[in-house]
Amino acid sequence: MSEWLTSVPELLRQYPQPEYLTIDGVAQLFGKKRKAVEKMVERRLLPFRKHGKRIIFSRSELTEFFDKLPGVTLEEAERRVEERGGRVAR
Repeated sequence: MSEWLTSVPELLRQYPQPEYLTIDGVAQLFGKKRKAVEKMVERRLLPFRKHGKRIIFSRSELTEFFDKLPGVTLEEAERRVEERGGRVAR
C-alpha cells in the first residue's frame, strides 16, 4: 500500500480532471475498486465531503493530504518502480 500512497499525488497532478471527484472517479484515478475507496471513506482515511447523500472529494484536498503523508518522496518512489521494471507515469 505504501507504493500506492507515494504515487497518488503525482496521479492527481498528472491527469486533468474536474476539481471535485466522485467515489468512482477516485477509484478509477487510483486504480482501486469502488469498494476499496468506500472502505477508506468509512474509516476516514481520505478527506471527503458530503453533498446531500453524495460523497465527493476535492482534488486539491486529496493532493494536499497525500503530500503531507510521511514516507518516501515521489522521486524515490519513481526510482523504485523503474528498478522493478515498472512504468512510471509522467
